[in-house]
Amino acid sequence: MPVLSNTRWEKTLHNIIGKGMNRGPAYTAAGYRATGNAAEVSCTRLFRIDKFKKRYEELMAPAVEETEATVERVLREMTRLAFYDMTAVIDADDGKITLRDPTKLPEDLRRAITGIKPVQVGEGMQYECKFADKQKALDSLARHLQMFKDTVIIENVFRIVNEMDDDELDRRLRELEHALGLATTLDPAAREGPTRLH
Repeated sequence: MPVLSNTRWEKTLHNIIGKGMNRGPAYTAAGYRATGNAAEVSCTRLFRIDKFKKRYEELMAPAVEETEATVERVLREMTRLAFYDMTAVIDADDGKITLRDPTKLPEDLRRAITGIKPVQVGEGMQYECKFADKQKALDSLARHLQMFKDTVIIENVFRIVNEMDDDELDRRLRELEHALGLATTLDPAAREGPTRLH
């Protein structure tokens, strides 16, 4: 895909991808007047434009390929973190519990471990194993699978409203108030509405 003809769009993308800037500052630095939350909202809107989104994906492709960050890999990792069995890291022999050699653990379990550190216990040394947050992984996976549809709908409504700038929100509210005003003038006897709705 060629460079975008809209130079500010192109610069916004380079600010995000090349300079690692957040969306709002990247948008402002590209030459737009909006700042703060308004810039964040406006930049987020750009990602709804097909040409802008395709250019973003094109510019991101080398980085994604280099890190092998695919949707499938992320889902696989989320699943590992959500369903690991932490008892598999220990060996129990005659009431004595020891930590198994981490290099010999199954890969799914190894990837769920975020840290191993030595801990002094009396005169001996034992190891403490720290695992990824299982609840957080389960919540993320459930959201991805849209298991909580009501929550997803509410979150989407809030997201849409939060992405609107003040002018857009005011305009939408005026439209709703106008429609409500017209709806309340319906003649129930005639069952007829106004001749037109704006």
